[in-house]
Amino acid sequence: RTYNGAANENIIRVTNSTTNDSVTGGNSANGTADKNVVEITDSTIKGLVYGAWSKTGAQENQVAIADSSILHDIYGGYASDVIAKNNTVTISGDSSVNQLVHGGRVYNSGNAENNTVTISGGTVGHNLAGVNGGFATSGDAKKNTVIISDGIINHNVTGGYSQNGNAEGNTVTIYGGTINGQVYGGNEGSSAKSADDNIVNLGGYEDDEGVIHASLGQANVLHDVIGGRRENGSQGTGNTLNVYSVGNKVGSLQKFQNMNFYIPKETNNGDVLVTATSVALDVDLTDVAVKAGFSNDTALT
Repeated sequence: RTYNGAANENIIRVTNSTTNDSVTGGNSANGTADKNVVEITDSTIKGLVYGAWSKTGAQENQVAIADSSILHDIYGGYASDVIAKNNTVTISGDSSVNQLVHGGRVYNSGNAENNTVTISGGTVGHNLAGVNGGFATSGDAKKNTVIISDGIINHNVTGGYSQNGNAEGNTVTIYGGTINGQVYGGNEGSSAKSADDNIVNLGGYEDDEGVIHASLGQANVLHDVIGGRRENGSQGTGNTLNVYSVGNKVGSLQKFQNMNFYIPKETNNGDVLVTATSVALDVDLTDVAVKAGFSNDTALT
């Protein structure tokens, strides 16, 4: 821990242990905290877990939780101001997290960008605490990612949330597990900003090289799946739903301007790609661009 200097490139590994305290990779009261690593395995942490905590920026920090119990919040990178960028949180095995999980969080002014939360097992949250790829108070939440392939999430899952800024270009990918809440690609909390160009993938994803990874599993979301939401209830623009496997279940689909359905080659007659188990009163698909095609094709029609 440092007061005025940088807290960079520290590594903390906790194995087969129990602590009543919080665990922080790097902590700077007035400087930056970058490239720190926290790894927790087969342990119980009764406090919070931070990849890094900083007043003026937290970037490229990592938190990895495996077969462990965390009783409070997890932050890949936490900054009071400036930026939280390129931070990651990974949760796997038989882990439990009792509170919130943030890939990157900026408490005052500054952006939460390019942060990632990956969950492949365990139980996360409660009825008021879920998962955010990036969370900003006064700045933007953009290009953050949440990936869920297994586990139980007991509240909402959000790619990027901003209370008073834009929520743009965030992605949520789900191909396993159960979400006992809503899913938001992007969520904007002021009504004065935008919630545009967010993506929700169900059952697979398209990688950065344009290769489609289909039929990886099914999403099971008990409540609404929402592309881009603004606080006044209106929707953003350019928000996209991609469905890559059969057997996905959601409460409803809302506030998407584009819906793409990739039919897996192993699909049989009568298979359903996605089932909406409830109908929300404000669903309007009138102006939604819907495309469908086989998942091994490069273009949809």
